[in-house]
Amino acid sequence: MFAAALGAIPYVHRTMTPLAFATGAVILTAGGLTVAVASVGPTVEWRWAWLLAASLCLLLAVDEAFPLDEWVSRATGLRWWLVYAIPVVIGVRGWLRAMPLLKRELPSRSRPVVLLQLGNLAWIAAYGARIGALLNDHALAPRIVSQIMFLFEAVLKLGGGALWTFALAGVFVRLTRGAEPLKEPKAGRRLGRCS
Repeated sequence: MFAAALGAIPYVHRTMTPLAFATGAVILTAGGLTVAVASVGPTVEWRWAWLLAASLCLLLAVDEAFPLDEWVSRATGLRWWLVYAIPVVIGVRGWLRAMPLLKRELPSRSRPVVLLQLGNLAWIAAYGARIGALLNDHALAPRIVSQIMFLFEAVLKLGGGALWTFALAGVFVRLTRGAEPLKEPKAGRRLGRCS
């Protein structure tokens, strides 16, 4: 049974598998919510930052579900990372600008902000696992280590995308409510007590 589970790991890591389509769908949902957050933003700077962030989500969604890197390489004759470099840099720049703008609108410790940051960390860890697996493939370490790291990558991407989706839904709800952002209760303050 253990050997069968290990044999399924390469299948889990590939594109055009159920897990890849699920990850793509979750990230596509996050991208749509990012566009929605951009549309209700208070300033032009807010809208541009969130639209650039959404572009990265949409690229990641398609790339996770389909072998976009292979298609791009075949169509252009260039290595995939040369083609991806500019859109990824633009999208990351959008996220780097959007997060401080979000923290002006919502408390840093609010649930949507924390979930968004955890989603970002999950994706960073996923790419760390991928780099570790690729380095391990070129080392003399056992192949199982690479396979497990690729499995971690796939799970972290799906989890990170889910965190983004929940976080962005929360951001959208809070911004469209029109009320003041919910502040976290101060230490020692009792909630629910009537006077």
